[in-house]
Amino acid sequence: MSHHLIVPDDYGFVLLAIFGMTVVYFLIGMIFVNVARKKTFTQEFMEKNFADEHKKAFGAAAPKAGYPDMGNGRFSQRLSYEAWYNFNNAQRVHYNFLEMLPVVVITGLISGLFYPICAAIAIGAWTLGRIVYTIGYVTSGPNLRVPGAVLALFPTFYLIGSAGYGLSKYTFKF
Repeated sequence: MSHHLIVPDDYGFVLLAIFGMTVVYFLIGMIFVNVARKKTFTQEFMEKNFADEHKKAFGAAAPKAGYPDMGNGRFSQRLSYEAWYNFNNAQRVHYNFLEMLPVVVITGLISGLFYPICAAIAIGAWTLGRIVYTIGYVTSGPNLRVPGAVLALFPTFYLIGSAGYGLSKYTFKF
């Protein structure tokens, strides 16, 4: 038995929503994480703490902006608690967004084959939730990430459920 998959006319809205989500992900990394990195691992901090050690090991100046430290490495060990905490909040926002991308993109693409407008709206709502999550987490710490997390949670459940339901109907012809 063969199945024919037909891409709905409204599927472009799903692709547009995923594109918008991708732009937001890129901007969050550029704006929040890079700003936090440059504020935390200043040239003065790097030179004061690692100039001699890095020059001895690699024959060059310590890297700008603390690369490759992601918030839990050797450079971070010399940060004040406040600087470490604030940098890790920004870094965690980026990681969490990245961790959820496969779930939302894959289920969004699948759900969109069966329910394109609803999937596009869910992806948009999820993206809005991530923006609220990011602003809350970066400005006020983990406790204020909750409103954005809750806002993003419901669209995630919808996308997973509608993708599974659509696939089950398509596959098993209920």
